[in-house]
Amino acid sequence: MYTFAYPWHEVVPSQNRLEDIFLGDVSASLPRGIVPVFVGDRGYTRARLLERCLHDGTWLLLRGRAGTVVESQGRRLKLGELPGRPGTAVRYPDVLYHAHRRVPVDVVVYHDPTFAAPWYLLVPCWTRPAWTPTDVVRTYRQRMQIEQSFRDFKTHLGVRGLQLKVRVAERLGRLLLAFCLAYALLVLLGATPAGHRARRDLEVLRRTPRHGTRRTLSVLTVAMIMLSHPRHARRALQAVARLLVRWARMRSAYRLPPFSFRRALPPPPRK
Repeated sequence: MYTFAYPWHEVVPSQNRLEDIFLGDVSASLPRGIVPVFVGDRGYTRARLLERCLHDGTWLLLRGRAGTVVESQGRRLKLGELPGRPGTAVRYPDVLYHAHRRVPVDVVVYHDPTFAAPWYLLVPCWTRPAWTPTDVVRTYRQRMQIEQSFRDFKTHLGVRGLQLKVRVAERLGRLLLAFCLAYALLVLLGATPAGHRARRDLEVLRRTPRHGTRRTLSVLTVAMIMLSHPRHARRALQAVARLLVRWARMRSAYRLPPFSFRRALPPPPRK
């Protein structure tokens, strides 16, 4: 978590510089051999950020703005004018992004008929051997889980409406760290065998699937109900205690699912 109080430009020269520090710190904090992939929405699709990340060999996937001027195969047009096929990801290689800076990227256009607008996804040109257009779309889909966590923080954990008046950045950083730990603990609780048993007891399934599932309760909601429900509270507290013991012993509390790509990402090219 990075927090700051306005006017933050008195300490950090620019938002671009702030992003450089953040991306660099994230990369440096990962275990050796792990290749970070940074995924961002349209708010991060700036030509200068693209230039820096491509120069540094950073694996990057950004959603572009449809109105940005680009050049594809010698033709100047807006990004939103690149044609796509409904339900199929189409890759346009060596597109020059931005009218003036002309940053070379590949663009993957994807339009699900149920979406309000197509996705224009920008990736480095040298990702072609490792990322098929389908891989690019699948990776960007995973970003939506971040939006769900924002909603959970605001709605379920009480961040919405939070107001601080003294040492805002410092105190907000501590609060967000506590929220993150509580959030992780609750999600892990909902994913335990005790959580699965509670779901079978508490959940009323939809008659027809929605977004591919009949479930109505998130993992977080299951955990929160467990802690307050007479039939499940004791078992929930026991499961929380076991998770905390594993954390205290520096052991993994939850086994991650298998890596989604068919092959590990190769290191980026070095200049």
